[in-house]
Order: sequence, then structure tokens, then C-alpha cells
Amino acid sequence: MRTVGPPARERTNMGNGQRAKTQLRMAIFLLAAAACLIAPARADDMVVVTGVVPDKATKQRVMLRLRQLYGETGVVDEITVGHVTATPGWVDQLDAMLVPGMTQISNGELRVTADRARLSGIVPRPSDRQALLETLASRMDRGFRLDHELAVAQPGQARLDAELEGRVVEFRSASAELTAAGQQVLDAMMPTLRELSGREIEIVGHTDNRGTRAANLALSAARAESVKTYLAEAGITARRLISLGAGEQRPVASNDTPDGRARNRRIEFRLR
Repeated sequence: MRTVGPPARERTNMGNGQRAKTQLRMAIFLLAAAACLIAPARADDMVVVTGVVPDKATKQRVMLRLRQLYGETGVVDEITVGHVTATPGWVDQLDAMLVPGMTQISNGELRVTADRARLSGIVPRPSDRQALLETLASRMDRGFRLDHELAVAQPGQARLDAELEGRVVEFRSASAELTAAGQQVLDAMMPTLRELSGREIEIVGHTDNRGTRAANLALSAARAESVKTYLAEAGITARRLISLGAGEQRPVASNDTPDGRARNRRIEFRLR
């Protein structure tokens, strides 16, 4: 990724004075009437949005949409209101670009000016890139231009994604207990996981948006931990496995339909 500013943002722990670094994922700069979004590289990372917008209403609309995508606690607001004049329809165009597929991007950057956007970063699969670009193209106004430099994740990541393509690591309803079918999916992934020895692997649990945010976050974390335990007991080195829960914060589809909710209830594997 072409970086903008430092690759990590420091947060201060007020209790002990120590600073912990938070990885950042994607930068969106809204220039001339624009701002900057930085999306998280991992499920526990933050999204930081900065820049200048013409009024409070625009700022509130941008932040509302970002928090719908990344969760209430997943976005840091650094937007300021200043003396800029927005192009007519500019905020509508920005809002149209903030689709669920954007949450798939890591190490990315989005720059939005009055009549142009530039998007870069890494997506898990070629199909993810194609689907996102087609969605964005269908939502672009005729006078608005989108340039992109989206890359596909490294081959090892692509292999993990291919193993899960069309499959679901299944759990019992409202539980972190793997079903027999879920165990079979993990068993099928064992050869690939062993071949990737030496690499750390994040196991990320996701849910749909039914239930409370806190409950979904807890359930997704518990399911990821169950997968980690199962893999470790099967011989995958436990120290290579990092379990994380993202809850409902990173949907890949709309939660308005049963099919979309089913796609959002998932386990992801990500190489570090």
C-alpha cells in the first residue's frame, strides 16, 4: 500500500501511561470538500476518518454511514468542519461508495475529491475485487471517476479463501459448539494449514446483525476460539493461531435478507 502518514496510530492507556499501537487499514481523503477513512487491517483494528467537510450535517451523515459499516466503536472521528464548498451531490456520491464490500479491503486508501475517487488496497480473492468494482461502478454518477489499484492477497491467503469458498464452518444455533459438518470443513482445510507452517493465522468470527452488538461480539469471539481449539487438538501449532471476534461489524452482504445474513455468519482465516 502507498502509505499516508505513519502506518500505525498511537493510543494512550491513561491508567499506566503506556502507548499501544493500533494497526490502520485504509485511508479515505475527502479533499476540497472531502475526508479520509482508514479501515482496519484486522478485526480488532480501528477505522480513522479525517479531513474537512462543509457543515455538521455532512459530517454526521458520513460518520453514520461509516459506523453502520464498521460498528459504533470501530470508527475514530477526526473530521473537521471548515470553510469549503461541496460540489452538488458530493456527499450523496460518497455515501453511495460506502458499501459492505469496502470492509473486505485491507492496507488500503480511498481519496475522494469533488469529481474523482482513487481506491487502493488488498482484497482476499479476485472475485471480491470484481464484485466490489462492479458495485461501485453501478453507483457512480456519470461525471464521477473512479481509479483503483486493488490487489489480491498473497497466494497462501488465496488458498485459504479457496478452501472456504462455498462452505460454511457450521455451529449449533446460538452456540460456539461446532457441528459435525463444521468439523468436516475444518478437517478438509488441515493439509493447507499444515503446508503454511511458520505463518501465523488469524481466525476471525463474524455474525449477522440480529441480537445485541455485545452479544454478537461475544458469540463471534467464542466461535473463533472453538475453531482454534479444534485445530490445535488436531495438531496445528496453537501459538500460530490467533482467534478474534468481529461480531456484526464487517458484513459482506446486506443483513436485510436471510441469504445476506447467512453470508455474514462466517469464519475467516487470514495470514499474518
